[in-house]
Amino acid sequence: MCALAELEVRHQLLRGARESEDGALENLPNISAAMERGELSYSKVRELTRVACPATEDYLLTIAIHGTAHHVEQLVRYYRHAKEAEELTREARQKKDRALQYFYDHDGSLIIKARLPAQVGALFMKAIDPGRRRSMGDRARAGGGRNSSWNAEC
Repeated sequence: MCALAELEVRHQLLRGARESEDGALENLPNISAAMERGELSYSKVRELTRVACPATEDYLLTIAIHGTAHHVEQLVRYYRHAKEAEELTREARQKKDRALQYFYDHDGSLIIKARLPAQVGALFMKAIDPGRRRSMGDRARAGGGRNSSWNAEC
């Protein structure tokens, strides 16, 4: 009786997966068949349907059959991250990774670390240029190129 109940639960899960709004299993017949045969748990199938397509189905299915649910979850997470990185343009990556950190050091100096898209970085440098010129005097006009620092003896 326990095996019959387990079979009914598996059937309900499979039907639910097939009737999901995106119908992911309809396009993945090998994963669907492996779940029906009991070779894949619902957890593995749920993860696989997040990234699998007909072109990658067999490869991902092989990994899912031989790995644990945890392995499949990690694989899907890494796969999604790789696909996301691949799809982002250079500008979008810059925007996504932008950061601005600052703090005051023990001697009262302001420490700034920034990762900004090129246009925003140019605006930032333009905004702080008057302060740089004021603190460095004539030396500010001579330097100030890429990777420059303000080593002024004020």
